[in-house]
Amino acid sequence: MRIPFDYILDYENLNLRENPSLYRVGKGEQGVLSVEPYKSEILPYWRFKNPEIAQKSAKKIIKLFKEYLKKR
Repeated sequence: MRIPFDYILDYENLNLRENPSLYRVGKGEQGVLSVEPYKSEILPYWRFKNPEIAQKSAKKIIKLFKEYLKKR
């Protein structure tokens, strides 16, 4: 069963690594990079000004994801 997105939570100050049970997927949500740990760990590498920059960004983010999976 899918739990609905909770718009009342203070996502700007919430750390989903510390509170993973609060993570919800919303339809069309674009604010994931404003929530910890994503805003400090992924957002610095999120670039897409042109294809070359986007490709470099994507490679770095995929590397971060693979490192995360290894730690789990």
